[in-house]
Amino acid sequence: TVEILVNKIAKINSSERVLIITDKTTEFLIHPLIKSLSLVDKKFLLLSANENVPEDYIIANDVFLVFTKENKCFSSSINKAVKIGKKVICCANCTLEKLLKSIPEDIDKYHEMTLNLVSTLTKNSSFEIISGNKLHLKGNIDNFYPRYVGFKIDEMNNFAILPGGIIGVSIIPDSVSGDLLINGFIQGIGLTASPIKMKIEKGNVISIDGSEIPLSFMNNVSSSWFRPCELGIGVNPNSKTSEDIHESESELGIIDIGFGENMHIGGPIQGNNHFDVTSRNSTLYVNKKLIVKNGEIYI
Repeated sequence: TVEILVNKIAKINSSERVLIITDKTTEFLIHPLIKSLSLVDKKFLLLSANENVPEDYIIANDVFLVFTKENKCFSSSINKAVKIGKKVICCANCTLEKLLKSIPEDIDKYHEMTLNLVSTLTKNSSFEIISGNKLHLKGNIDNFYPRYVGFKIDEMNNFAILPGGIIGVSIIPDSVSGDLLINGFIQGIGLTASPIKMKIEKGNVISIDGSEIPLSFMNNVSSSWFRPCELGIGVNPNSKTSEDIHESESELGIIDIGFGENMHIGGPIQGNNHFDVTSRNSTLYVNKKLIVKNGEIYI
């Protein structure tokens, strides 16, 4: 698993300097990582997750391998490393099971599928999600290139959150109107106990219907920042909806709608809050072209 991470996903070459960030829960990875890197004489440096990443470390290193319990994927130092073009692989609440889920049996096949999907999410496209009992949610994709957590780092994407993969593209909040059935994951709650119907008009949540709606969910919905900002598609055949956001939003064929901040996917909306919900067994059209049909990737 570690050798695939080093050689096939990150594609680390002998000239690149590697910074490994772990904590006590992920110390089991240190020895196999060092062994894999040493086999090809790659330079590396170890750093505890409890320490701040010094500015000169961000500049000096080319690859960041971040395996921790706490979510460091969007910390200021990692954000800066990604922004200036460093390769970053990050796994929050990292376990061996999660790492194994990150790697499909046919990694090349699913990476190619990810790239094909990305090519359909062109700037200024329209999208339509059909969920539940023929509920329709429509909107427009913003003028920003889609970000994707595929299965290999490449020239268009240098940031991989494990388990991959998901495609995320920023959407124009005011353009989003209609109804969506949330029957998968709700951030901070996990798998929904029963489906929830959300009605949106011009980017504002108008109503929420469901027999068991958690108070924590309603508190977020009532906040001024809670406006649609992201359309996501899951592409990982190993992922399933669970308590973990990164695995839940990467389940193959799942449709994710994000609310709030979207700078982390290349969008223009700044803020401290981002909230995800998912819809399973739904259908997605982009520019009237069928992309996902009843939860199955169609292209």
